[in-house]
Amino acid sequence: MSREDSRTDGARRLRRIFFVMPLLMVAALPVHVAHGSLPPNMSALTVTSQLYGGGPSSGMYAVLYSNNLVIAGGFTPTQFIVNNSQSYTVLADDYGSLQFFQWQDTGSASRYRAISISSNTTITAVYVDTNGPLPSGYSRISVSTVDSNGGALTGYYATLWQNSAMVRDCFSPCSFFVANAQSYQVAVADFGSETFAHWSDGNSNRFYTVSVGSDSTTIGLTAVYSP
Repeated sequence: MSREDSRTDGARRLRRIFFVMPLLMVAALPVHVAHGSLPPNMSALTVTSQLYGGGPSSGMYAVLYSNNLVIAGGFTPTQFIVNNSQSYTVLADDYGSLQFFQWQDTGSASRYRAISISSNTTITAVYVDTNGPLPSGYSRISVSTVDSNGGALTGYYATLWQNSAMVRDCFSPCSFFVANAQSYQVAVADFGSETFAHWSDGNSNRFYTVSVGSDSTTIGLTAVYSP
């Protein structure tokens, strides 16, 4: 299934934008300007992507925001023409089992990156394959969602938090790669008529605290919904 034909992936992308950052309007499409033709008050912001460890990973979707407005979007490598010294936010989206891991130059695990530039700049989003081997020093938290009868629910929004800040998000069933020997919280959102009831171990707190050990492992969490 191609990215262009993936209605499910498109719906999930819109739901992520709805849950995390208000979508007020789409202001423009990506702008591509020939090298050397930019006015002096504008610069090119190029967003590329790669796999953890350095392998290629093109075709990941990136979105440019300004003041909570969607200014542009495109598949990596993509270029956005921006005003110098103006504040923007870049979102690096997931696709399939490829999940945003960190920004290459800063190491930040937040897919939302605040940025302001005054010259042509390239930033690289690093991805991991959540179905692949664990990176050294990391563990996996797998999140699944079921109804009150145990039937699988798919496409439910899950978030990963640390120190009261959201650091990753995905749609169930999905996984988060997390650093060993740290504590995190995993939360799930309601959707439609289904509301979160409890986790499979009986914990009714929507935010489930996970203390990751020093050895790499996979931790499975299942959220139960009602009705």
